[in-house]
Amino acid sequence: MSAFIVIEGRTLAAALKPICDIIERRNFPILSHVRLAAANDGTLVLSGTNLDIEIRTDIDLIDQGGAFDTCLPARELYDAARQAGP
Repeated sequence: MSAFIVIEGRTLAAALKPICDIIERRNFPILSHVRLAAANDGTLVLSGTNLDIEIRTDIDLIDQGGAFDTCLPARELYDAARQAGP
């Protein structure tokens, strides 16, 4: 079984921008990742930390196929979302 989400690129980029400003990039590579968690309620929760500050944002999805929870490199995901546009 596979899970998928559909979201506008600009919506994802706007949600990732403050997370990318907070997260740690230098000392611990895992801290440069953002956690994406989608339950079956149509909401995507994005969270990140630098061990002093934790940031979390919830955004509504256009479409969803299943629940998932994963971590991805925040800066790369932000760059891809910016490129995707609307």
